[in-house]
Amino acid sequence: MASVSPRRLAELLPSRPAIVDVRAEAVHRLSHIPGSLSAPYAMDVPKGDPATFAAIARQLETLDPAQPVYFVCQLGEYRSIEAAAFAREKGFSQAAYLEGGVTEWRRSRLPLDGTVPRTELAWAAARRSSPAPEGIPARDRSPERA
Repeated sequence: MASVSPRRLAELLPSRPAIVDVRAEAVHRLSHIPGSLSAPYAMDVPKGDPATFAAIARQLETLDPAQPVYFVCQLGEYRSIEAAAFAREKGFSQAAYLEGGVTEWRRSRLPLDGTVPRTELAWAAARRSSPAPEGIPARDRSPERA
């Protein structure tokens, strides 16, 4: 399956490539690659169920199969690969997935859009990975105390 690195996809952003984010719609709203379209991969249905790709199929109907389309998930390990394979089956011969997903995109400090500013995302990640200062429960920490 074809893939694209975060840096290469970032270089393509000015040309407005078709980027399909297959994470849950609520997650996409919080933080996403600029210009990406939301088409959630249904995780709550049995493997092989056509409903898995229903939102993706609807999004593909709006895109040109002769143009590249890039699929994005959180880690770039499963959902985006499956979605790119599905797109290829539907005639999108240039379908590819983002290596490392949004996690690697963020790690590479590339631009994100959404309702959660990058600083809040960084704070939330640090809060999950570090112990609370002595005497302060983790749930009560604020950025000023960290």
